[in-house]
Amino acid sequence: MMNTRMSAAAILPARSIGWTTIFIFGGGLALLAVLLFVSLMYGEAEITFRQVMEAIGSPQDQPAHHMIRGVRLPRAVMGLLAGMALAVCGALLQTITRNPLASASTFGLNAGAYFVIMAAAVFFPGLKASAPLLLGLAGALGAAAMTYGIAGGRRSTSVRMAVAGMIVGLVLSAFTSALQLLFETQASQLLAWGAGSLVQNDWSGVQYAWPWIAAGVGLVLVYARSFDLLELGDEAARSLGQRLEAARFLGLAAAVLLAIVAFRRRRPA
Repeated sequence: MMNTRMSAAAILPARSIGWTTIFIFGGGLALLAVLLFVSLMYGEAEITFRQVMEAIGSPQDQPAHHMIRGVRLPRAVMGLLAGMALAVCGALLQTITRNPLASASTFGLNAGAYFVIMAAAVFFPGLKASAPLLLGLAGALGAAAMTYGIAGGRRSTSVRMAVAGMIVGLVLSAFTSALQLLFETQASQLLAWGAGSLVQNDWSGVQYAWPWIAAGVGLVLVYARSFDLLELGDEAARSLGQRLEAARFLGLAAAVLLAIVAFRRRRPA
């Protein structure tokens, strides 16, 4: 009788957890689909739900269909990709640093990338035109390293990490603003990059972003167990055969890649 009660008690929480997971993810996907259609319907031009369905299922040569498929749908897909990339980036940074406040904004990744690309546009325009993604990655990695070092490295706390990231972000943003004021002509082409607009005029931005985001997310999924071991602490992870420095570097590289592609949102000019 006691064994039966224990088995029932063990089964009930498992079932409860299973239904809770289904409800959360199923409800989240349903809400995401609703918001997706809402974003396609509302804007400067009034478009009905029927027009949205027709544009997706059987497009015709109509202004409303062209607007949906050429402007609003790419914008919505880019929003989904950027949200997914930033969510994975934040979870990965929190896992690597064991800091619940770690995120792309906390580490100043966008500020670092924007500063380096702005400096390259002013002083090395050829390099900016040929390798904008590499420049963004270098700037983001530099900002992350400065934030991590100022916060105290492995001895950092959540508050110190947040304050260090804010300091790095403000300093780099000030340098970027100075370059914008001194070199208005060169900086004018990067205003949309810094604003982080989701506006898309065609599918080129989505075509540029999705392979990088898919590669970053795929890398995280492949090494998910290695990243999970980092949360156990250095000693426990080493005892289980984990190479800590390699795992941290790989995780940081994937997080920076996802953040930069999400912030960029457009094909390089």
